Amino acid sequence: MDMKLTKVVSSLLVLSMRHKKNTVRALVCLVWRSVAWVYFLPRLLEFSVDVDGKGRLQMISQTSVKEAEEDIQVKVKQWEAGRENLWTLVKTVVDMGAGVATIAGLLREDIMRDDVLRRVLSLIKVMIDKGGPTCGDAMEMAKRFVSFDIPQPEMDRRKLLPRALFSSVPGLLTASYNALVSALQPIFDQCPQLEDVRPLTRDEVAKDWVIENLVEIWKEGLDSLEMADDVETPVTKSVFF
Repeated sequence: MDMKLTKVVSSLLVLSMRHKKNTVRALVCLVWRSVAWVYFLPRLLEFSVDVDGKGRLQMISQTSVKEAEEDIQVKVKQWEAGRENLWTLVKTVVDMGAGVATIAGLLREDIMRDDVLRRVLSLIKVMIDKGGPTCGDAMEMAKRFVSFDIPQPEMDRRKLLPRALFSSVPGLLTASYNALVSALQPIFDQCPQLEDVRPLTRDEVAKDWVIENLVEIWKEGLDSLEMADDVETPVTKSVFF
């Protein structure tokens, strides 16, 4: 809700992403999960009439009800605007599994709204543009999207914010600077993995704009493919037909 504070925190994290030490950048990508977790928090701003300790409705004036409704409408609009700004922030960090975790969170619902599905596909493209292992993760998820024969995983929402991120003794908060690697790996293991990303349903894939985006993603991924000179081009069966 406080965008000024959000900008301060995010600016510090983005600045740390430029650190020359790989383990520090990995730590920032882990901490970034907390930013994504806030984005996935359920909508808590709901209007309700207060009740007393015995469950009976309290008497309130119609004026009070109207003022409360107006106040909640304002807060909901602020919440929705802040959520859009937060998404712009969340999608900026996709390295070292952060993008995988975000997409797994977006796809955790059985019924996918078009606007959310568009965000999933756009984030895949951001990951492809990053190249390297991040591009590889994006292509693996693209394959999972059309793998109708694999079981549907049940997304554990607790993985979006691993408890080990806040562990003290022993754990990250007491790990020495030179021993960050040993403290980070158990936390990465608790985060969403590729197998936590659910495939798209046949109805979702059947939408024209989804197919078009998947084909575009596949082409962009092939453009980013890195191979040695003596390696032959891999031959694979089309995943669409």
